Amino acid sequence: AGKRRETTLTLEELREVWEAAGTLTPSMAAAVRLLILTGARRAEVAGMAIEDLGLAAGEWRLPAERTKTGTARTVHLPAQAVAILREQTGERTTGPALVGRESSPLHSDSLTTAVKRLQRQPGKRSKGGPLSALGKRKPFSVHDLRRSAATCWGESLGAAPHVIDAALGHAARNAVTATYQRQQYAQEQRELMRRWDALVSDHVAAAPGETVTPFRRNQPA
Repeated sequence: AGKRRETTLTLEELREVWEAAGTLTPSMAAAVRLLILTGARRAEVAGMAIEDLGLAAGEWRLPAERTKTGTARTVHLPAQAVAILREQTGERTTGPALVGRESSPLHSDSLTTAVKRLQRQPGKRSKGGPLSALGKRKPFSVHDLRRSAATCWGESLGAAPHVIDAALGHAARNAVTATYQRQQYAQEQRELMRRWDALVSDHVAAAPGETVTPFRRNQPA
């Protein structure tokens, strides 16, 4: 088995990633920011289909065949995620939500490559990526963005573990729970995403130099 990864990024480090994503193509920048906003898996974001989106309701309905657990689930979208997806999809009503080259869906491996490229270290013939300093101090992967979002939900927003698990689309922790407890905690997830949206707006998506609201831990979700 490979070494277990435990890297998490702070809000300030996520802010660096959010800003650096702006140097990527529009669809790739959107994908990186959606990873932060939703905590979704890279394959889920890269393969997002317009048909699965209910933006008016702030929902992304993932069919069973698109989830790691093989169980359909609804991702409750923060307002900023809805805005990003409206911009990306435009007037289109079918097909991939995030379009790569030649109007094809983004590939999950392309997301991995893009995040590595942002951290590229300077060499004799290149100046390095915009996150070279962060990458040298704390190298991170695409999956670490998911882990970082989940950690912030718990540490910064006080979300309960079962709500975080539901928001991440994790399988039940034991067979009895999987069989008898089918609740999705939809209301709690929506409230968590509302508060996460506000925190990201103030401390992650805010441009460098902007005055941000002093962070105070909110009541548990």
